[in-house]
Order: sequence, then structure tokens, then C-alpha cells
Amino acid sequence: MSERSVLIREITSSPDTSIRAAIEQLSRTERRILLICDAAGTLLGTITDYDIRRSILSGLALDSPVGEVMATEPIVLSASLSKANIDAFMRRSRVHYVPILDAQRHVVDVCFLQDLVDAEVPEERVALVMAGGFGRRLMPYTEELPKPMLTVGGRPMLFIILDQIIAEGFTHIYVSVFYKSDVIVQAISQVERYREIVTLLHEREPLGTAGALALLPQRPTGPLLVINGDLVTQVPLQEMRRYHDREGNAVTIATKLEHYIVPYGVIEADNARVLGIREKPKLEFTVSIGAYMLEPEILEDLARGDRIDMPDLIDRALHVGKAVGCFPVHEYWVDVGTPEQYMRANADARNALG
Repeated sequence: MSERSVLIREITSSPDTSIRAAIEQLSRTERRILLICDAAGTLLGTITDYDIRRSILSGLALDSPVGEVMATEPIVLSASLSKANIDAFMRRSRVHYVPILDAQRHVVDVCFLQDLVDAEVPEERVALVMAGGFGRRLMPYTEELPKPMLTVGGRPMLFIILDQIIAEGFTHIYVSVFYKSDVIVQAISQVERYREIVTLLHEREPLGTAGALALLPQRPTGPLLVINGDLVTQVPLQEMRRYHDREGNAVTIATKLEHYIVPYGVIEADNARVLGIREKPKLEFTVSIGAYMLEPEILEDLARGDRIDMPDLIDRALHVGKAVGCFPVHEYWVDVGTPEQYMRANADARNALG
């Protein structure tokens, strides 16, 4: 069996495959597309990371079949076309993947833009890691170390984030620092792989969770990733960037659905009259995980040295009618903000290592 045939088999699935299983299959293949075919091998549709996240936003359960969310009219090309014509189409249209079908709509090949060495146009990909906070809720751990330098699985959280950003192809990373900044400066300077890609932004006073954006030496030409320096997460940052572009958002917030069980009976009342009671109800909240994609225009009204938090910046965008969207995260995420969450992150790291 040829290498291409093996690849096609790896990225092929059936319409009754669950969304959860499709997520796992996409993660294994790293090709960002699944071909949904019937028993005869006829292409019925495709599934991408974007389709899955839109299905999550619509409230579809992860046990639902992918046949309910697949793209039923994907871009395809005929096997009768020459390779030169197929390559030319992909360069011109900038589509990332195209199934190649025979006359019976059986998949005979899949072409990927990333395989065309001269097709990828280098682009600026900039990230800002917010690492200047005091970490007061994590005392006494943060008496000697700034929060991003606390270790999870034996490595500083900041290094875990930086390595993830670098692995996802970002070309420049800014790190804003304030509290115990000398510790972060020294640590980064000792890691060779960070020296040419990481630039430190020094806050003279605390600027909030978004004020450091005004310290950027120049405005990015494309979407800017902003991520908190105290996260442990497997959120795919480039998929988030593609999702942001496809949605046409000015701001995209990485979000996760969290549940909270109220440990009491909750009374529904009208003044002194009880209308009903719910025993220990489970509430659902969509929460921000601390990662954002911002269009450069969002930075226009920021003044250097002004304190501003990210919710206020996003409220400004909403007030003037900018498109703000959610990027639903189904991947692992821990916001290391309390001693309990810090212990959980380290326990999860130990369990992952077996």
C-alpha cells in the first residue's frame, strides 16, 4: 500500500462516527481534515476543526454523529486534471486541502497546500504573553517567584506556553513583565531558543490585563494572539487563528463551558411567596480561558501607560459594533490562579506521564 493510500485511510471516517471520535482522529492525523465516506467509499462530505467548534457552539453533544455537521459540498477536483493544474488551483485559491475524486466520487488522492513548498507565503504571526501579574491568590508560592515561573510537571508555566507558541509557527513573541521581572528576564536569557524570538515589554507600573498592548513597539499587520502567562492548556493556537479569520471577527475569545453545582436548595420566590425550589441545581457558564485573537484595529485607542483590563477592551469593541466571537475549547485547560488549581495542574501532569 502506497504512502498516499495509507494517509487517505487514516483521514477517512464514516458519517456515524461521533464528534468526540472525530476530534481524536483529527488530533492523530494532524492533517486538519477528515473525509466522510459511505461503505462504498463515496465521498459524502468533510469535517474540519472549524466544523467541530461550530457544532459545539450550536449545543450539539460530542456523542452526535459527524454526519450532522459535516460540510456536504466541499471543494473537490477531478482525478482527470493534471497535477500541474491541481497545484495551480491550490496556489490561486489558497485552499488548504482538496480531495481528488474519480468519476464515481471515490477519493483517489488528497492535495494539501502545505505540501507545495512554494505556496506558503511567509506571514507575520505575533503573540503577546501577559506575565506581569502579582499572583496574590497563589501566595505563598509567589513570594519568591512570579506566577508564570511556577513549575508544572517540572517546567515553568511560561516556558510551556512559549514552546507551544513557537511550535505553532508564531514568528515573534512579546512577554510583558512587572512583578519580579528580573526573575523572568534572567530565565529567558538563559534559553537559547528564546533569544531571537522573544522580546520583553517592561511595565513601569501595573497596567492590567490589556494595558501592555500599548507597549508593543509596532502594530502587528495581522491578528495578534494575547495569552495569559498562567495557563496550562492544549488549545490549538493556529486553529484559533484560522477560526478567527474565517469568522471575520475583530476579537475572538477562547471559551470553555464550565459547570457549577450550587450546594444548596435554590428558592424561586416572589417576595414572601415561594414559587418553587431546585435542589442543588447545576449551572452552566461560558468562561474565558485567557487567550484572545485581536485584529490590529483594536489597539488604535490604547494609550501608552494607561491601565486597562481585557473585559474593558472587549466592551469598547462591542460598543462600537465590532464583531466579537467565541472559539469553543474542548481541549485540556487549567487556569493556575489558586493553590488548589496549581496542585491540580501538577497532578494532571504526573498522570499524563503515567
